[in-house]
Amino acid sequence: MKRALRERIDISKISKYSIAANAMQILFAFGIFLYALFGREFNLTGRAEQVLVGAMALIVIWGAGLDIRDAFNARKIARQSEMLEEAYGQLEDLNATLRAQRHDFKNHLQVVFGLIELREYQEAQEYIERVYGDVELVGRSLKTAIPAVNALFAAKMADCEEKGIQMDVQI
Repeated sequence: MKRALRERIDISKISKYSIAANAMQILFAFGIFLYALFGREFNLTGRAEQVLVGAMALIVIWGAGLDIRDAFNARKIARQSEMLEEAYGQLEDLNATLRAQRHDFKNHLQVVFGLIELREYQEAQEYIERVYGDVELVGRSLKTAIPAVNALFAAKMADCEEKGIQMDVQI
């Protein structure tokens, strides 16, 4: 639900419009302030009126500046949220891969157990060596210190293996 709402509301676009509108507001307030101070037709007879107009202009400029800052912060938070969603997706992929590996491991143990029960020791040894070689291939890809990168490599290697694509990664 949150993701669907975010797709309808483009934070980047909204923040750009907010920045542009507030920048125009700042320029307009500054122009009024200058006109009030130096304009001939603008009759501010006393110093109090000039200070009042100046204070109003400064308040408008300050408020617009805060809005611009908030718009930039909203864009930054939106980018961080996108990165977190991507990392979460990668962790979900890793979790699915680990579940699949656990399932496969249980199946391999059942095969080995069955071969040993049938006293097919040579066949059990060959089967274990074959499975061990496959595990070694997967283990070679997980060499970074960043779990998200390891998860990405593992997921991509699993995809390649399913499609029969040979993949060689050097880190």
